[in-house]
Amino acid sequence: METVILNSLNLTTDSYHTTDVKYDISADRKNNSYVIPRADRAKLVSSELGIKNIIILGYVLADTKPELLTKIDALKKASYSENMTLSVTYGSTTRIYYVDFSKIDFEELGINYASYSIELTANEPTGYSNSSESELFENETGDLDETFTMDGSFRPEPTFTITVNSETDLTQLNISETTSGNTLTLEETFADDDIIVVNTKLKKVLLN
Repeated sequence: METVILNSLNLTTDSYHTTDVKYDISADRKNNSYVIPRADRAKLVSSELGIKNIIILGYVLADTKPELLTKIDALKKASYSENMTLSVTYGSTTRIYYVDFSKIDFEELGINYASYSIELTANEPTGYSNSSESELFENETGDLDETFTMDGSFRPEPTFTITVNSETDLTQLNISETTSGNTLTLEETFADDDIIVVNTKLKKVLLN
């Protein structure tokens, strides 16, 4: 296991250490039936997969007690959020789950160390794959129009990082999602070495 990210909070850093991720290998299938009150006793039947239980085990490190409490609060905030995603990477394979919060426990063992256990449930137990893509454009003049196709099965919530190596008259960037037709327009007098980060999951745009 190389990387564990819960709602954009990386749990595999110098501050947050993940020791294990436990989860159900398979989920139960729920079958529901309702007998229709008529002579042939016909039934209405529905079937769906049950939830997948996921437990993240790890610990938090800090230099001081106040810093430890601040980092614990950040982990709580990430765990309590709605519409959460959990990304777990093993080697070159990443699985992403839509998860809901169930429970979080802390055991403070010292002034700068605390272990934690986070319990989550995934209503779609199979998880999703992801992909990334990088492109370099040089000596472009006029309008630049490029289309990217994202592989994988996860609902796209990409992060775009745009680096302006050099420019003469770059004042607008448009990012469009062709399926829905939604467009994000950035209007700014961009300069050489500007870095624009568009995080569609957090709905934030950062310049430099």
